[in-house]
Amino acid sequence: MCATVNLNKQEKFLKNHNKNDIINVYKYVKPDYYGGIVELHSPFYPRKPYKPGIIKSDSTAKLQKINGKDINRGIHVLLSRQQAILQAEDGEIIIRLKAKISDLICVGYNDAVFSKVEFLKKDYEAAIKSV
Repeated sequence: MCATVNLNKQEKFLKNHNKNDIINVYKYVKPDYYGGIVELHSPFYPRKPYKPGIIKSDSTAKLQKINGKDINRGIHVLLSRQQAILQAEDGEIIIRLKAKISDLICVGYNDAVFSKVEFLKKDYEAAIKSV
């Protein structure tokens, strides 16, 4: 997954949020079964299952300020549940994550990239039950 920096949307997004705000973001994941246990994986990086807690990216990038730049590294999320539903494919489910504005790397057209997000235990349990 790749996000392209959209400075107009990014500036509007940052004007509407304080640096310490925590927002809901969404990601579609693929449930897999391993020995009767359900694991949630990104369709792009199946080696790392999503579990409750802080999920950190290996990206060290800071807020991007070059319009049109492609961002590959970081945690790619969608800013609305409706957009996540539209992009999810058969067999994928939508999970809700929490992201802090200070961890933002970029805002794209319908998506954003963060250096870390939090997967709350209650959201994890709801995702597992929905499988």
